[in-house]
Amino acid sequence: MYEFISYMGNSIERKRLFPVQYILSLLEDGGPRFTTLEAVRDCYDKEFGNELYWNYPFCDGLHNGAGLLPVQEGSACPSTRRSLGSMTPSLFMSFTMYSPS
Repeated sequence: MYEFISYMGNSIERKRLFPVQYILSLLEDGGPRFTTLEAVRDCYDKEFGNELYWNYPFCDGLHNGAGLLPVQEGSACPSTRRSLGSMTPSLFMSFTMYSPS
């Protein structure tokens, strides 16, 4: 695994990112909402000068949007899912391992 990643114009030491288990626990407790990860985004902003969060608003009939957040193991992608015509939160996580540029 690479010690540093290049993300949004920043060279970031992986161990300075939150582990995915911490992000999952926040999302399980607070639901996969933009505001649930506010403390993480604030911490990243203070540490790196950037929230390191990409928000992708979209609606495909199932989802209302997603975000991309770097974690030690790769990237987390929480989304909000529509269910039976109501807004029911769900969680989608993907992990992409980074390679050097």
